[in-house]
Parts: sequence; structure tokens; C-alpha cells
Amino acid sequence: FFDSFDFRYGDYFLKRLSQGGYDFIRVEHNSSEIPCSYYDFELCEKKIYLPYENTICDAFSIVHETFHDTNLDPNNLTLTRSLFTEYISMFGEFLFENFLVDNYDIKCKLSNNYSFNACYIKALKVDFQLSLIKCYLDKGSINDFDFYSILCHYDKDYRRYLYCIYLSIINSNDLNFDYEMGYLFGILLSCYSYDRFLNNDFDLDLFKFINESINYLEADAVYSYLDLDLINYDDLMLSNDSYDALSKSYVKIMNNR
Repeated sequence: FFDSFDFRYGDYFLKRLSQGGYDFIRVEHNSSEIPCSYYDFELCEKKIYLPYENTICDAFSIVHETFHDTNLDPNNLTLTRSLFTEYISMFGEFLFENFLVDNYDIKCKLSNNYSFNACYIKALKVDFQLSLIKCYLDKGSINDFDFYSILCHYDKDYRRYLYCIYLSIINSNDLNFDYEMGYLFGILLSCYSYDRFLNNDFDLDLFKFINESINYLEADAVYSYLDLDLINYDDLMLSNDSYDALSKSYVKIMNNR
């Protein structure tokens, strides 16, 4: 796949393998272990942790984390990368899926990245945490009544899930909605780009440029390259037309899976 995508990426993948950049760990089926790419400050090198089960999902994990690895620069960790690195890796998975269909007639239509099928959950988690923040800013505190009032605004099927998130926030004193936003926009942007790719309306050379330059680009430049209109840089708000384009592509791609 990497060779067909670009021989430079094929060379990069083989180089990282020879360097021991991938830590392959065999795990049992349905393990809670998840793949990740990171910088090991003790070893002063980039690493990719890959728990595997010997399924096709492992291949998607390799593709996803390798794309992360290509744009990880520990000396230049930028907001732009944090916003778009999930998009890059998820779109890479779509391209890999397309590669399997075209070259091996493997119509798995399966992505290892669980968040493709969890866009609603990601949005739910973000919205819930923003509701907590708004309540805190309005009142200066959040009591049990405030929490349950917020909880009742959500579908009852998800209230237990959100309650567990609330307990996690209390125990850790930490919110992660910004992290979840990266996944949420990654899903939307990757579906948007893949929809255009299938319609011969997306330049893969441009995608490679974005990936290879992501640590040196501003967010508005990336959106502009993707033909999306950023109207408020401080809040990273897109135009209504851009949100409509993202929504339509997401629905189209997800309905065909």
C-alpha cells in the first residue's frame, strides 16, 4: 500500500521497521489495548505501539499509526497538527481500504479506527463537556442538581455512559473535549476528502503536501487547501456552507459502509 501511495512512504515504512520503530505486541481478541504513536523522551526517538490480533484490523492500525508517525515532530508540536493529524491518518485508512478493494478484491469495508462508527459518541462527549463548562462559567460551580439537569437533556440510553464520563472528570480533574474534537473533525474531514477522492475531485499530491507540511502550516491554510472556509480563526469556526459539505459527505460515506 505505501509503495503504491508514494514510494517515499514505502521507503519510510521499511526504514521505521528496520529501526525497530514498531513495537508489535500480541494481544487477545477484544483487548482493551489500543495502538498509538508517540515520542519516547527517554530513548529520544519516535515509537509506534501496535497491539495486534492477527486480523485485517491490524493492517489498518499500521496504516493509521504510520501516518501519525510521518508528521510527528517532537521539536515542533503545533496546534495545526493536533487539529488535523487524525484527519490525515483516517483518510489514510480510507485510501488503504480502497487499495484492498482495487488490488485484492477484499471488500472488507472495515476500518480499525473505532471512531469511524462512533462519530455520534464523540460529538456527545464534546457537547456534554462543553455543557459542564458553560454551567460552571455561568454559576461558578456545579452541584448535583446542575449535573442531573444537564444529564436529562440527553437521550436516556446514553445517560449512564455520560455519568461515567462525569465521574472520570471528577477523579482526574481533567477535561478532554479538545482531544475528542480532533477525532470528531478527523472523521468529518476524512469522509469529506474520501467522497471527493471517489469523485476524482481530490488531489493526493495536495494531501501529501498537507501531511508533510502540517507542522508549518496555519489552520486556515489547511482548510483553504481543502476548499473549506474558516470564518473565525480564534474559535476555528467554519462557514455554514462548509459544515453542510462536511455533513453531506459524512452521511454519504457512512451510508455506503
